[in-house]
Amino acid sequence: MNLRPTIIGGKATQPFAPEAEGQALRPTVIGPSGPAQPPAAPTVVPAGAASVPAAELTAAKATAIPQSPPSSAVSAAPVASSAGAVAKQVTKVLGVERKGLAIDAAELRARHADATPAAIDLAVALLAGIVPQTCSAAAIEQLGRASQEGVARVVDRVLRIVDEEVPRTAGRHVERMLELLGDIAEVLKPGGIGWRRRSLRQVLADSRGELDALRAVLERSEASLVDQREKLVAMHGDVQQLLDGLNGVLISLAELRPVFADNRRLQAIDHRETDVAKSVALLQTHSLQMQRLEADFTQLAQRIRDAVLHALPAWLSAASSSPNESLNETERFTLMDQLHALMLVLSPRS
Repeated sequence: MNLRPTIIGGKATQPFAPEAEGQALRPTVIGPSGPAQPPAAPTVVPAGAASVPAAELTAAKATAIPQSPPSSAVSAAPVASSAGAVAKQVTKVLGVERKGLAIDAAELRARHADATPAAIDLAVALLAGIVPQTCSAAAIEQLGRASQEGVARVVDRVLRIVDEEVPRTAGRHVERMLELLGDIAEVLKPGGIGWRRRSLRQVLADSRGELDALRAVLERSEASLVDQREKLVAMHGDVQQLLDGLNGVLISLAELRPVFADNRRLQAIDHRETDVAKSVALLQTHSLQMQRLEADFTQLAQRIRDAVLHALPAWLSAASSSPNESLNETERFTLMDQLHALMLVLSPRS
């Protein structure tokens, strides 16, 4: 019994031709050959045609067409060879190492004997950061700028202290007190017409209110003068540090001069030396002014403390405690001598 497949749908089939007998349809398989082969498609036999022998059906084989190798495998070898060529082209370029100026501190001390150790150390550090090959005139112009800004701040601080009200007014208050004490001293002088002479009690009564007010003001002035003096003392460290920094810059500029040969950088060195030297002179001038102010504040505070806060209350107590309206010569001389000593302490020293 022969099996005959039934085709459903489609166009009408032609009658089976005898010459087509024995030909089997072979499917075309595209892809790499492998152990697993796709099954052979069944042979389509038109309806009404003679059956095809089973031996011929089993003899049909699929035709395998090998596929070309993938593109990645083809291009792998050229890529590898190209990478090797690039790796062979890498080269190492040797450069010149640039270093700062290394100058021993002992050499600088020998060439700059007047410089402080701090200035020498700052110059060594500054020169170590300067590379001659890359150091420009603009970089030279920046040397010492920070120290010069510090000088400006110190000058401003000194001027603010000078402009304080207490240092300016304390001297005037002392002068006014000396005038009042001088009026009292006139009463204590021997001689004169007795009925025209004012008594000590009358003079003290007239001037006591102003004397007490001046004593209170000068007591506060003494505390303020001590505070201002402490501010000046605290500034000495900053001034010395700035002087060391500026002198270190001057030493560095002197050492840089033989290093450069072009006019532009040499002119920059000249400008900086002149400018930094002016800052050093300005700072030294204000340093001397600070020392004078410190001495003046110290002396004035000491005079106020000794005369106004200590001696004057004791003298006023002794003058007010006299039992008699008119003093005898001994009492008069004793009070006048103590008052003159007080006024001498309070008076400014020439």
